[in-house]
Amino acid sequence: MAALPTEMITEILLRLPVKSLIRFKCVCKFWNSIIKTPNFIKLHFNQSLISNSDRHLLLYDESIHSAELNDNHLSFSELQLPLSTQGVQVFGSCNGIICIANKTEIVLLNPLTKSHSKVPITPDPNSVKPPVRLFGFGYDSKSDDYKVLKLVQWCPRDDMGICVEVELYSRNNNTWKSAQGNYGFTLDNYSNGVLLNELTESGRCLCAVVNYYLAEDMDFWKCDLWVMKEYGNKESWMRLFSIGNECFLRCNLVLPIVYYKDGKIFLLGISDLKFGWYDLESKTFDAIKLRGLPRERMRIECSVGCFVGSLVSIEDKLQSERETLPMIKKKDD
Repeated sequence: MAALPTEMITEILLRLPVKSLIRFKCVCKFWNSIIKTPNFIKLHFNQSLISNSDRHLLLYDESIHSAELNDNHLSFSELQLPLSTQGVQVFGSCNGIICIANKTEIVLLNPLTKSHSKVPITPDPNSVKPPVRLFGFGYDSKSDDYKVLKLVQWCPRDDMGICVEVELYSRNNNTWKSAQGNYGFTLDNYSNGVLLNELTESGRCLCAVVNYYLAEDMDFWKCDLWVMKEYGNKESWMRLFSIGNECFLRCNLVLPIVYYKDGKIFLLGISDLKFGWYDLESKTFDAIKLRGLPRERMRIECSVGCFVGSLVSIEDKLQSERETLPMIKKKDD
């Protein structure tokens, strides 16, 4: 059988999940040379965003378990992490890279390829009581740079007031930069920030979720999801849906994870680890079976995150930039 054209091979590979591509790098040197180049990696990630595929869910408390989103079930497996899992948290994801940290370490990690990079730690200011530390993680497309935002709230020993210190880490420079200023806010020890990149053609929007009880009936709660259709325009906020606990058997917290354009939204009830698809049109909830979680984890309230699978490497950026896609020969007219 004649060899397939390079263009056709590339188009086929672009539609495969990351886990398959990692295995297929061993098929031959030519496939390996295609899969590991920056052009292919960017095209593949964009294809995953457009098709809403290769999405993974994260559950974490004293460990991190991940599962690929599936219509009928979620099969979890524990991630092997390059840092201690004691008090580990996830602070966001960009381009398939997640930012994780415990009390003493910060790491940027691609959970699928295992590529990772440790972020140097800066000491916290001297404080009368333990400082509040919050993080955010984002990607600067203009400089092609991953950045970590660190906010520390502390109480000086010679003053009764509260101070907030802001630092920004650049992966390209591997350094922290202090952002001086007077900040008129205080930090919530349990709420890390959300960093928003440019709005894209895929229609991703800034979302706000509100879980609340009705004043007239404290046994009945509601969850509203609001989306900002035009970023920066407060008049563009619209309520996408509003649901109550009649669908979830007294589950008292709902968190939307993934929104699909076909009218479905992925929901999580943290209080009893209930997952499922909620259809906006029929207003029905279809539960999804959980597999692979230890029995003791089923009774623990976990934090939740998600990421899109990618081949992006966070280790040796310079090496990847030297590589290019194989030359494609054009047919003669």
